[in-house]
This record gives sequence, structure tokens and C-alpha cells, in this order.
Amino acid sequence: MYREDCDLLFGQLVPHHIETMDCAKLKGRVIARDLWQREYGESEDDLDNMQLPEELKGKVEKMQVTVDDVIEDRQWYGFYRQYSRTVTDWPEYIKRSFAGYKRFITLCGEDAMKHELIEPTYAMDLCWHTHMFHPQEYDSYTKRLAGYLIVHEPWPRSLTVEEMFVGLDNFDEKWKARFGASMHDILGTA
Repeated sequence: MYREDCDLLFGQLVPHHIETMDCAKLKGRVIARDLWQREYGESEDDLDNMQLPEELKGKVEKMQVTVDDVIEDRQWYGFYRQYSRTVTDWPEYIKRSFAGYKRFITLCGEDAMKHELIEPTYAMDLCWHTHMFHPQEYDSYTKRLAGYLIVHEPWPRSLTVEEMFVGLDNFDEKWKARFGASMHDILGTA
């Protein structure tokens, strides 16, 4: 949805890069706040009274992402926090998560998986979300890997949590067939 909404609003994919240093984040926020103030004549903190410029109103109404999408995807974060609450060695956890993600995204790109429900572990999903924070690189990589853009559904509305876990079990069976062990073995957790 992000890619399509960027194309609708700006005619191109807008890169998104996360700055890791606190000073860079602060500088970026100050620049964004000042730009917002100059462009729209209002504070970006004043969400209740925010007015869209006329040239964006029609386009914004056509955007695919909705408030409900944001709320539903936010559920993932709660599950992830619960899942990772016992992690004590974060650098090692992230290394193993990333190793699993590389296998996961490779498996997604294989022909047998193109139209399957693919549900990674929360650890791999964290890496997937991070990879998508770099949309141009993600597009390029997945198209090169699979021949098409591998799309991430935030939380399929048609599925219950139980159905998601069945999808996870089914995907783990394919993982075992391809890599010889459960995808949970990478982290030593379910």
C-alpha cells in the first residue's frame, strides 16, 4: 500500500531511512517540524485542526492505508513484545533473527510459495519490517530474488489468530522440507 500511495501522491516511491543516532533523529524532527510549519502554516502536533492543501485532498481520499490498518498492524507489536520478553542477549538474538529472515525471504521467492500464506516467526517478521523501512532497496531485492515484489500483508483481516498459527505450522513444514529443521530452531523458541 505504501508503494502505491507514494505513486498516487508523489509519482514515485519515497525512500524512508531510519537514522540510528539520537542527534540525527532530533535534527530530522526539527527540520520536518519547520518544513511542516512553513508549508502548511500550522504545527504538526495540532492533528485535530489540521487542514490538507486543496491539491492533496482528492488524492489522500484515494489512499489505500486506513486508520484501521494502522490499528490492526499495531497488534503485531504487542505480540512481538510478549514473544521477546525473555531475550537477554539482543545482539545475538538479532543475528539469529536475521539469519532466519534471509532463509525466510529466500523461501518466499521460490515458485512453490508464490501464492501461499507465509507466516514467519515474530523474530523474522521484525527483520522483514526493518527491511521494508528501505522501500527502494526492498523492492529491488525482492524483485531480483523472486521476479516479483514480495508483498507483506499487515494482518489479514480474513484470518483469526488460530488460522494464522495454522498457517505458521504449514509454513514450518515447508521450511523443514527445504532447510532440514524447524524455523523455530534458529532462535531456539517457538
